[in-house]
Amino acid sequence: MMSKIRLIMLLAISLFLVSCQQMEREPYQSFFAEQRAKEPDSYQTAGKAIEIWTPEDVVTATIEQFKHDYEEVDFNVVVFDNIDLVDQYYQALLTNDPPDIMIISAADAGAFSGIEGLETLNEPPYYDEVIFNQRPETVLNQYVNESGEMYGFPVHLFPYVTFYRHDILAEFGFPSDPEDLAEYMSGVDQYFDLISSLYDEGLYAFQSTQSMLEWGLNSSYPFDENHQYLYQEPPFSDLLETIIKIDEQEWDVFQSIWEDSGYGSLKENRLVMFQAPSYVANIIYNWFPEQGGNWRMTSLPLEMSGLDKGAGLIAMIPSQSQEKRIAWDLIQLIADNLYNIHVHPNSHPMFDQTNINQFYLSEFDKPSLGRPSMLDQTAKLLWDNSIYQINQGAKVDQIYFEQTHNQLLDQIRNNQRVLTDD
Repeated sequence: MMSKIRLIMLLAISLFLVSCQQMEREPYQSFFAEQRAKEPDSYQTAGKAIEIWTPEDVVTATIEQFKHDYEEVDFNVVVFDNIDLVDQYYQALLTNDPPDIMIISAADAGAFSGIEGLETLNEPPYYDEVIFNQRPETVLNQYVNESGEMYGFPVHLFPYVTFYRHDILAEFGFPSDPEDLAEYMSGVDQYFDLISSLYDEGLYAFQSTQSMLEWGLNSSYPFDENHQYLYQEPPFSDLLETIIKIDEQEWDVFQSIWEDSGYGSLKENRLVMFQAPSYVANIIYNWFPEQGGNWRMTSLPLEMSGLDKGAGLIAMIPSQSQEKRIAWDLIQLIADNLYNIHVHPNSHPMFDQTNINQFYLSEFDKPSLGRPSMLDQTAKLLWDNSIYQINQGAKVDQIYFEQTHNQLLDQIRNNQRVLTDD
């Protein structure tokens, strides 16, 4: 474990960085709930209160199910604004007054990757082979720090995927099978050729260069487990190269599905490919049910893969919690209920594609770029500024991205030394 001095330094870094800068879900029956054999101990649980802090209430529906085993336990769910959440959690840990469960956005996970005061969930009494084997190791490892300690357990996750109109791609001679298309888009030149050829036909295979950069940033972390910067190397550098090649064409494409431009192009069958978290399938189908069966999903292009950090949630148990056993049981049940969203569906009315669940699980199995780090907020601030400058018309070329890389590396150099100092 780190020294108290190092903990204070790390907290100071993250507090500085933070200062610089939700779709109702149906509960599912949980494997954990079905298999749990222990009987509730009314004497031990009488009068207990479990407090849960979270940026999104994915908890209450599961609590109603959970109460069948813990009828004498009170549950208090506090929903925090995501802007204040990290500060609130830090203050609670420093004052030894945290809740029993802290749920954090996956985008903010790095702020908790190197601090004391959290239970290590991949060790007894928490580690359970059955429970852990239900999750891909690649997902679980995202929340294991440099000391090998799992500080958070994933309770909500969505893979980033490519949505595409298989009928239109086939019409213009491009692969329409998901695996064949993923292979075709694995290299910069062929991926750009697909985008360019369809553009010549009045069709859009991307929303904008800004959105391409955004999905790359939202599905990856910029540092590895040793806090080394990753965005200057493939596959992320291949994404930047593709963005540069597109910007050179001066197409001025802005087809965001969240704006009238992209919505209209979807309706008119002209936006034929885009990248987004998997839950967007439900949104598009609700908008255009008549397009059901015309779409398929495949992996991200350029051999990118990862989970949506914005919608992802992880749960942590503070060491000061007085109800760790109950907290851990509840976390597992929440995680199982939400994970079943991906495990059970074999098909979706939007897609001409079966075994959707196997596709989701295969995406979870793929290694994501990077791992949460206490340096993430520095990178986010600089890359957000880069996106802003692109929106303002900045020339996008190799020099432009190198400037972002170099500025970031300059700002984190001293903090890297702190984080890697044993």
